[in-house]
Amino acid sequence: MAKVDELANVPKAQREIYEKLAALTDAFCDEHLNKEYAHLARKALAALCRKRPNPLNSGRANTWACGVLYALGQNNFLFDKDSKPHIKAAELCEHFKIAASTGQNKSKQIRDALKIRQFDFKWALSDVIERGGGGMFWMIGYNGFMVDARQMPRDVQEEAYQRGMIPYIHADKDKTPEQIAARKQVLSAYDRYSEINGDHQSRLAAKLLNINVPEIAQRIGLIAHPDDIVGMELEDIVDALDLALYQLGEDGINAAAHELEQWPDPISADERCVFDAMSQSLFSVFEVIGPHDVAGVMLQDLLGGEEIWVVDRGLEE
Repeated sequence: MAKVDELANVPKAQREIYEKLAALTDAFCDEHLNKEYAHLARKALAALCRKRPNPLNSGRANTWACGVLYALGQNNFLFDKDSKPHIKAAELCEHFKIAASTGQNKSKQIRDALKIRQFDFKWALSDVIERGGGGMFWMIGYNGFMVDARQMPRDVQEEAYQRGMIPYIHADKDKTPEQIAARKQVLSAYDRYSEINGDHQSRLAAKLLNINVPEIAQRIGLIAHPDDIVGMELEDIVDALDLALYQLGEDGINAAAHELEQWPDPISADERCVFDAMSQSLFSVFEVIGPHDVAGVMLQDLLGGEEIWVVDRGLEE
């Protein structure tokens, strides 16, 4: 049977008419449609009951029940012969013993009252949201173009979802609430650590730029002569910077570990965590196995053999 949790959203004075109409829509959905349609119908009836004045208090019950299903059917391609479930509009109206024109007019009244626009995912079946309308439920405006949000980077999807433009973040459609909550927690920590890491890397890079980096950049073929590094953009010598920061010195530790030894101020737990990770960094050859269940990706270390969980927004995209 359809979910009944919408009853809690119905004013007490309107619950009798709500239950009367819900019984009619439930019965039709059980026989001709499905449970999800029945739940949407109850959701629509509850929303109508919250209107002031309640429009359901006037008119015939069968007309309202038909109008609600008609309105939902229009938004979910119910009258399209290729849809499943499918029924003709005339057959729907005939079941409730009203004229087709009456059903259509009542549907418009309900769509106007509930502000059900075309391709409105708030009043759509899950299967229709995913595949119906040629993806129109997912179209958003982006940089002056209409795009399918499912094909956009996750940060674009997250912003569109927060603005109520898409029904959900598509990558999360098969995830449990626990997994989604875990992702938020992991990414919150990632953003915090990433900011600390960026600050420390910039500080270390400034120290090493005129010491180790020119020689390393020449050695790996980024420049022909150490003096060529003057005026170069950091992004052009990032490989040399990484080597300067993370390759092990003769004493067996890298520049990050040296920086930690010389750190003058009390260090926070988060900074200690980042410095420890920077001190233990390694170079290897990795293969992306696939996305992690929570966030980031799983990598296979092709030299060491182990699998590694890496949280990185860019790499995840």
